[in-house]
Amino acid sequence: MKNLSWEKKVLPGLLLLQVLTFPVLAQGYSKSFRVPSGSGELEVVNKMGSVSVNVAEGNTITVTAKQTEAPINATQSSQGKVKVTVTGNATVDLVINVPTSTALDLTCIKGELTIRNMSGPIRARTTEGDIQLSGIRSSKVEAGSSSGNVSFSGDVLPTGSYTLKSFSGRVSAILPASSDFKLQASSNNGGIDVGSYGLSFDKQSDKQVEGKSGAGHATVTLWTQEGSVQLRRR
Repeated sequence: MKNLSWEKKVLPGLLLLQVLTFPVLAQGYSKSFRVPSGSGELEVVNKMGSVSVNVAEGNTITVTAKQTEAPINATQSSQGKVKVTVTGNATVDLVINVPTSTALDLTCIKGELTIRNMSGPIRARTTEGDIQLSGIRSSKVEAGSSSGNVSFSGDVLPTGSYTLKSFSGRVSAILPASSDFKLQASSNNGGIDVGSYGLSFDKQSDKQVEGKSGAGHATVTLWTQEGSVQLRRR
């Protein structure tokens, strides 16, 4: 009887200790939306955490997160635009699969933005974090970070516009050798390295470079206040 009494007193405490020591992980999040073919739109605002956008087959936008300790609000307007907002102070990393032509408008307060293989217009900005764009075939790109690096690898389309900016990070672009664009590059303190691309220069100094590749139909703007600027051939 004494042993039984001991078990009744001690075992509930041990079970409580296990619950406190090994908390249950938050459940994942997943939500999908059908969008119009060739004209989908996605807007994302994430306060804490990264956003990764990848290409998916079909006409569906799918929003996923491994852990969701902060509220995720994903809705679709009557016109088909999908808007995803994450609030609260917990870190939530979003992975979003979209049709390649989807127009993107992405904002992170503190987090990294990664965009791959997209052909629709892109607007991406973050206060703290890098922005990485790869395999891009879009006619309009605007990407800006306050303190992170901004990198672009992709095609330059005729009459396209490509603006990459960072206040204190590095700005870099890798473009095909046959690209046709006018370049404006500036860095107040970090230096500019575009010499290996093979431009014809209109202006060239340590802080500012203006030049052309081909006839200069598209525009490429690379700007940073404190970081460096790099342009390379692919």
